[in-house]
Amino acid sequence: QKSILSKIRVPLSEWKMEIFQRVGPSSTIADTSASFAFLANVSHGKIDVARVVFAGIVLFHPTDLENEIIGEKVPIKKDDINRLMKTAEKTYDDQFSNLNVNAILKTQFLNLLRACLERLS
Repeated sequence: QKSILSKIRVPLSEWKMEIFQRVGPSSTIADTSASFAFLANVSHGKIDVARVVFAGIVLFHPTDLENEIIGEKVPIKKDDINRLMKTAEKTYDDQFSNLNVNAILKTQFLNLLRACLERLS
């Protein structure tokens, strides 16, 4: 399944956390290349907006996971991070179980997401 990015909305306000990371081999694009973006805003000690996107050979924008992250108290407890990671893994598996996607992409996504959540703890 191929996708074309046709609309980009750039937020004008600053976010409490803005992470962008490219993964994969340097100086080339391969089936293990991807970009990861994580944005989060915090208000009154809780996450009130969250965005997570992982794109490469596949596009993964888990809105259910974003909705689950919203409302988490900051700092996020370790148990809550583990719960969110289980949700992320299940959502990833559900979306890509019928596709032949390199397993390293899943590992990269989960590692990047965990690092972001831990920065909010």
